[in-house]
Parts: sequence; C-alpha cells; structure tokens
Amino acid sequence: MSFANKNVRIPLPFFSLALVISFILVACSNDPAGPEKEITLPESNLNYVEHIQPLLIVKCGSRSGCHSSFEPARGLDLTNYQILINHEVDGNVRLVIPGQGISSFLYNILREPLLTTTRMPKDEPALSANNQEGIRIWIDEGAQQFP
Repeated sequence: MSFANKNVRIPLPFFSLALVISFILVACSNDPAGPEKEITLPESNLNYVEHIQPLLIVKCGSRSGCHSSFEPARGLDLTNYQILINHEVDGNVRLVIPGQGISSFLYNILREPLLTTTRMPKDEPALSANNQEGIRIWIDEGAQQFP
C-alpha cells in the first residue's frame, strides 16, 4: 500500500500540541541555566563591548542575576559601562581605576575575599585565571569601552 496517494489528516489538537512541544524544546535548548561556554579573553587590546561586557553578563549578570540592569545588587549594574567605570564602593573606593588593574576593586574582588566582602561572583565558581587576568589587563590598558 502506498501513502503517496492518500491524504493523511492529523487532528488539530494533536498538531497544536506537537507545535507547542516543538517551540518549548527549541526555547529550552538555549536555557541560560544549562552548561555555559567558557569565555577566553585575548592577552591584549581588550575593550568593554567586545570582551568584558559579555563576560560580566554571563558571570555576574544573567547567570547569577546579581548585577544586571534589573534590580542590581548594591546598585551595581555591571552590564552598563558608565556605571561600572564611575561606581564607588562604600562611597570612597573606585571599582575600576583605569590604568591600575592591581589597585582596582573589581579585579581584587574577583580574585579573593576582601575584608568586608566575599569573593565574587558570590556562590558561583571563581572566574578562570584567563578571565581574571583579562579584566586586569583591560583595566591596565585604560578600561576602554570600544575597540
């Protein structure tokens, strides 16, 4: 028997259900809670838009939810360059001091706990050595926003 000449009719409720399940499966395939791809930063010529912002979004913004634009912890939205560059911790310590990576609070808090706070990202694995050094290099190179 050949199906080429037959009209196969699928009842509308079954078709609708199959369509909904397909959309759900496609949406879940990009689930941010799934395994994340490691971001590797270059050894020089870093900028916020191409390198630092994508890293901070994944590690400090969207995944942990702490420092994104939606209700950022301590008012610190790391996904916004101007806020990141101009933010002061406790009113007197600059988060980023362009040209001084080792002295910048951002670099130090990503490496180890400090006297008044824990290592960041809180309750998440530490950033890789490449990511930590990339942030230091970006700051040392002047914390540029664009290439």
